[in-house]
Amino acid sequence: MVNKKAKQFMPFDALDGYQDSLRDVEKIKISKPILSEDDYERLNAAFFQVKKGMFLSFRYYELGQIIEVTGVVSRIDLVNRYFKIADRKFTLDDIIEII
Repeated sequence: MVNKKAKQFMPFDALDGYQDSLRDVEKIKISKPILSEDDYERLNAAFFQVKKGMFLSFRYYELGQIIEVTGVVSRIDLVNRYFKIADRKFTLDDIIEII
């Protein structure tokens, strides 16, 4: 519990969520990289080699950022072109590179 005297010096956020919005704006956002036909062929070939239970590292594009993920594949769907790692679905369209 904070005593009354110290409470007057606590930070005050007059606009709820404003600091979070500022942090989002501060992030540098990039446009989605366009893969060459050769890059796309390599990515497609690597995707068809992925198996359930396989340890996988890859980079994908999301909301103006390229993010690297490493984990164990829990599901793969070759028809719909996606796989799951820890119940998170990653589609081949968002993947930039399989490492």
